Amino acid sequence: MLNTRRINKLLVLLILVLFTSCITNKDVVYLREMGDKQVIKARNIKAPEYKIKVGDNLYIDVQAYNSEVEDLFNTTRRAGTYYYMSGNYGSPTTQYLSGYIVDYDGTISVPMLGKIPVENLTLNEIQMKIRKRVGTMIKGAVVKVRMLNYKITILGEVHRPGTYYNYNASISVLDAISMANGITDYALVKNVLVVRQTKDGAKTYRIDLRDKNFMFSEAYFLNVNDVVYIQPDKWKSIKVNSTFYSLVISSISTLVLVLNLLK
Repeated sequence: MLNTRRINKLLVLLILVLFTSCITNKDVVYLREMGDKQVIKARNIKAPEYKIKVGDNLYIDVQAYNSEVEDLFNTTRRAGTYYYMSGNYGSPTTQYLSGYIVDYDGTISVPMLGKIPVENLTLNEIQMKIRKRVGTMIKGAVVKVRMLNYKITILGEVHRPGTYYNYNASISVLDAISMANGITDYALVKNVLVVRQTKDGAKTYRIDLRDKNFMFSEAYFLNVNDVVYIQPDKWKSIKVNSTFYSLVISSISTLVLVLNLLK
């Protein structure tokens, strides 16, 4: 006959494993140390200005008093893609075909303006440079410059992992997670990995989203082509299979009860 004392010990052990594996509220709360009306000095968490590199893809729009004059500078309008792009800058394919890709010599070629050096310049600097050139031809023109290849990849324990495009000047880790519809119940937010490509190779950062100090990390604001990985906590497999374990415990409990009745 089975040893009921051994079965009882096994039952207790299984119950303890299930209880200790339960995720606690403090494990998934962002910025849990932040108090009410607390102020974090912003001087150290200012988003760095991205400097354009070879291979970047730029969206350039020149607006003038006359649509025919505008078309001289905006070839995408003549190609019939401008109005499609104007809402959300288009699909990645449209962006590739209609954007201005920075050549190996660090320049872009713009109709009527010729080659313009843009490497190592910010978007604002490029915008001012193009506006100055356009200003020699037409008065009162408005120039807009945006990045089309500012993409980030979010993997792991988020509801919608994938690659996302950003058309703002900057994007934080929290913004990126929000774009991916937030974290899952199994996310290990205290050890988020950010992988960044540099000229020397891939550089990694580890940040704890529960700690307010992560906003001072170099990885708080994401760069172009950054990868964010939110790994699962160590108890994920147990939580996923909790229904099975509950069934096992129920079966063992029934067995123990039957054995005790047969004594």
